[in-house]
Amino acid sequence: MFAYLAIFSYLYSLIIKTMKEYIDDGEERMHALGKQELACMYFPKATPANAVRMLNRYLYRAHGLMEELERVGFRIKDRQFTSRQVQLIVEYLGEP
Repeated sequence: MFAYLAIFSYLYSLIIKTMKEYIDDGEERMHALGKQELACMYFPKATPANAVRMLNRYLYRAHGLMEELERVGFRIKDRQFTSRQVQLIVEYLGEP
């Protein structure tokens, strides 16, 4: 169990590092992320599968978010978010 927690915390820290890139002027830019990666950022205490289910629920419940995501090419079965889709999610749901 301890090994699982150690691996999970290591992977979580790697995910956090890859989510944002700081440009010279300090402005943040989002990267493309896997759905499971982003879901684990929003729900760190949930298992990856449950985190994805909860993120999908939040995507549907956030008023107007799914329409915006579909406009930029997102489908619910997609496993990756583009950087633009990640930006939209953060705009609607806030920082993870």
